[in-house]
Amino acid sequence: GRILQARGEFVSFAQRFTAAGDNRVKFEGHGREVVSRGFAIDQRLLNEFKKHVTENGYTVDGEAFASDIDFIRAMIHFEIDTDLFGEAEARHNLFAQDPQAQFSLTVFGEAEALLGLEAAGSVTASR
Repeated sequence: GRILQARGEFVSFAQRFTAAGDNRVKFEGHGREVVSRGFAIDQRLLNEFKKHVTENGYTVDGEAFASDIDFIRAMIHFEIDTDLFGEAEARHNLFAQDPQAQFSLTVFGEAEALLGLEAAGSVTASR
């Protein structure tokens, strides 16, 4: 199974990054990193992500993490790309790296759409 499909972990980790050349962002907070288009998710960033997840109270199963490493690497990349360089580039890079992650993304999208529909439905019902 896919580890950490709670997409929030990837999203919150991505918020640590700033695009190279973006001067609007003040470098505050811990672990702010600057990345350029075409950056790589190396072992150091994977370790940072593992630490991030652990700090948020999740247990990281080393074996599961290792077996899902390509997916994890692709999803971290996707969320950073989305934040910094836009969703079109993020989807393009994701598909190039891990077609299976692209499928997972559609599943995320469907889940989010369903949640959105449920939320919208409950709003209209309470009128």
